[in-house]
Amino acid sequence: MPIIQFDGGSMSKEDKVKLAAKLTEAANSVLPNIPKEAFTVVIKENNPDNIAVGGTLLSDRK
Repeated sequence: MPIIQFDGGSMSKEDKVKLAAKLTEAANSVLPNIPKEAFTVVIKENNPDNIAVGGTLLSDRK
């Protein structure tokens, strides 16, 4: 069971549905011997207060 993990910001359910479908399609196009039903997509929504780039929280960047 291949797992695709996506970490990003908050998104709507509709966007999550589209993202999961497109990630699955892309993975299946590269790995056609694995059925689409075998792919698991995990979407992690991250708060900008919990991520820093270059030592600065995303919530503090402008």
